[in-house]
Amino acid sequence: APAAGGAVVGDEQLARWAASVNELSRPSSASLEAFLLPTDDPRVHSAREHLSSADVSKQRGVVDWGRCETRHARARVEEELGTKRPLTTWESQGHCAGPDFAWHDWFKTQVERVLDLMDINFLRLAARGEDANYKTLVWNLSQNVDRSTGAVRPGLCPCLTPNMVPYLTNRGGPIVGPEVLALQGIPIDDLLLTRENNDQMADLAGNAMSSTIVGTCILSALLLARDTLRAFDAPPPADGGGGGLINSTGGGAPPADVASADSVGLREAALELQAEPLCTPLSEL
Repeated sequence: APAAGGAVVGDEQLARWAASVNELSRPSSASLEAFLLPTDDPRVHSAREHLSSADVSKQRGVVDWGRCETRHARARVEEELGTKRPLTTWESQGHCAGPDFAWHDWFKTQVERVLDLMDINFLRLAARGEDANYKTLVWNLSQNVDRSTGAVRPGLCPCLTPNMVPYLTNRGGPIVGPEVLALQGIPIDDLLLTRENNDQMADLAGNAMSSTIVGTCILSALLLARDTLRAFDAPPPADGGGGGLINSTGGGAPPADVASADSVGLREAALELQAEPLCTPLSEL
């Protein structure tokens, strides 16, 4: 496909870039708890007050969740979970209670679909002999019961979305706005987040992309295009035909073909880039 300036990016280059990104992947070195705020942090208390101040009459009013209720009933039958509600003990248009340590004021603002989904997720883990209240798991309560609503492994956070309801099992409440920003690599301690509410910060985090992923993609592209970047430093031809790497008129030196370069691994390419830097040291200026 033609790129900016007339350069051509072939399928082979794209395949090499995708392989390079995968080669830079590594297991997570920090657990979810490292990005969470202390329980007594004022930002947690402020977010809890905001999340729990919703109009209960609107949140817990008569909500038509007939389609979701059918899905929930099917999941209980097919997975042999039973009909009990051990986590929330909710009743239709009535009582709702969570674990002793949970945010009960937040529980009371949730609709019946969310409460029943929490019970189903709890029963799924109980069937495997696991108690969700003693594990750091994130449940995406904005999804339907037949979608992936739980974390893959304890201590890992699933993909964040703008309208996500990220319930933290051993907290008994959701992950608050500053915490979801921290999970995206945003330095929350260096920002003044006093005018943005919890929903706005969650929307910002859900529409962002993790800095580690963006940096990996950019680094892989720079390493694979190192020959192309060096061609910009080449002197123009003597005939004054325009020169440079990209020449739409056909004059000057032909563009460097990254695909025709010798096939080297990403680690070798990184060593070559360090051996011959693109930038001139300040001491030589």
